[in-house]
Amino acid sequence: MEPSELKQLLQQGLPDAQIQIDGDGRHFDLVIISSEFIGKSKVQQQQRVYQIVNAAIADGSLHALSMKTYTPEQWATINQNQ
Repeated sequence: MEPSELKQLLQQGLPDAQIQIDGDGRHFDLVIISSEFIGKSKVQQQQRVYQIVNAAIADGSLHALSMKTYTPEQWATINQNQ
C-alpha cells in the first residue's frame, strides 16, 4: 500500500483529519489530528483508526502501524511548546 492510498483510506473514515504519514509500503508511522478524537481516550482513538484500516491489515496490504493521535487542541498545544 502506498502512503497516498493509506492517507485516502484514513481521510474517508476521518474526513476532518490532518494526517502525516511516513512509511515503506507495509509499515507506517502516522500522526493523525482529528476533532473526532475529542473526549476519547488514546485507546479509543487508536481503536477508531484500526476500524478504518482493518480490512487492509486483514488482506496483508498493510502490515504495521505506529500512530500518534491528537485532538486539534492537543496538537496546537504541542506546537506552541516547540
